[in-house]
Amino acid sequence: MKSNLTIEQVRTALEFYPATGVLLWVRPQSNRVKVGDRAGVIASNGRRYVNVAGEKHLAHRLVWFHYYGVWPTGDVRQRDGNYDNCAIENLFEQTRQEVASTRRVNAKSKSGHAGVTWDSARERWQVHITRDYKQVGVGSYDSLEDAIAARREAMASEIVVSSDEKAKAAHAVARRRRQRMAWQRLERSGLRLTWPSLDEFCVDIGDIPETQMAIVPIDPVAPVGPGNWKWSLPTDQKHDFRTPEGRAAYGRAHREANADLYRDKELRKKFGITLVQYRAKLAEQGGVCAICGSDEIAERKGKKLSLAVDHDHDTEALRGILCIACNTGIGKLADSPQRLRDAADYLEAHGKREAVKPSAFDKSVAAAMAASPHRDWLSVATLGFGA
Repeated sequence: MKSNLTIEQVRTALEFYPATGVLLWVRPQSNRVKVGDRAGVIASNGRRYVNVAGEKHLAHRLVWFHYYGVWPTGDVRQRDGNYDNCAIENLFEQTRQEVASTRRVNAKSKSGHAGVTWDSARERWQVHITRDYKQVGVGSYDSLEDAIAARREAMASEIVVSSDEKAKAAHAVARRRRQRMAWQRLERSGLRLTWPSLDEFCVDIGDIPETQMAIVPIDPVAPVGPGNWKWSLPTDQKHDFRTPEGRAAYGRAHREANADLYRDKELRKKFGITLVQYRAKLAEQGGVCAICGSDEIAERKGKKLSLAVDHDHDTEALRGILCIACNTGIGKLADSPQRLRDAADYLEAHGKREAVKPSAFDKSVAAAMAASPHRDWLSVATLGFGA
């Protein structure tokens, strides 16, 4: 993969011990990691991956870069076959051609030899080799022995592949690799998939964008598959994952572009319901608060909030969808029907009353006060005043 990492960034962030092959954090990239912790995590494929400045690399390739100061031009392999043994003496570089020629034969192979397959239609052994990413046909043979010998001879000979053919083949290989990685991420995500196979997935998806993003469902409650998938962000949006600001901007953009997906996850986590259940309950209520019959008016950062989920705090059962005011109100009164009735009685007992109209006496006192501002109201109101 193309990398923007510099050797200074890698050596500043990580310390490498060539004898043991261990990478230790000097400047951790996460709050969950401490200085001195071993870098990287082992994935399901047995390889260790390390994330530096927003870029994820295989540990043995990162070790090679750390030690020699340049990225390997081919593949880096372990002599003992242990993917987590990154001791520098255990690593060696191998071209893709060498990797292909030494790859183990598929257990289902009828011939038992790489590059030799049985063509049932023609009832002959087909032979091919790979040169510069391109598969080159060698021929077909009646006997397996002749086919094996022909492939051995072809491997030792020079076969020229044009630069255009090499570029097209390299693009096809890289494209397939990106598609396979996207498929594996989907399988690990736990989402329900309706693509029957990797091949069907590749035909539907096409090429993989160069920017870092994932496949997400358009409808978050339906399985991911034909007609229900999209890239998590527009393909023209790029973010600098080497900086905290760039990663934060990606997170905000991802949340904004996939609001329903995040809403569904939030509802599942907090209340154990799906977005479909939330919408069904809201539709049952006519799209308004179950208590006051109004829409939500509360806002946050200029955006109107969604109606809130109200659930029984003892049984966790969904009761209804309420506006923020009603949901907060019953919560403050401890979900107690008696306290709510008492509150209603209190409000009715102290409700609005008509204003008392001033009497003729009150008017005379007010007039006297205006005429004699030096006297207080008590003397003005005394019977017989002014007689």
